[in-house]
Amino acid sequence: MQTIKTRITQLLGIERPIVQGGMMHVGRAELASAVSEAGGLGIITALTQPSPEALTNEIKRCQGTYPFFESGTIMITSLREGVFFLKSKKQEM
Repeated sequence: MQTIKTRITQLLGIERPIVQGGMMHVGRAELASAVSEAGGLGIITALTQPSPEALTNEIKRCQGTYPFFESGTIMITSLREGVFFLKSKKQEM
């Protein structure tokens, strides 16, 4: 397949200007990986995950050579817990 160059593909480091929407209950590693492997930007929906640990495991399942994104909506029990979780994920990646 041919690579399509646009501002968005260059900005996101993807081959085609396709961005998967964050979709509750289906925005999991399998879908995000498939979209990313096809040249777009796959998205894992954080709100689908029951805990920060489950989200971490879902992110690990999706990591590979293709770009993907974890949507920023996370249910947290406290602001401090949420800030710590997001900072720790940024340092890991």
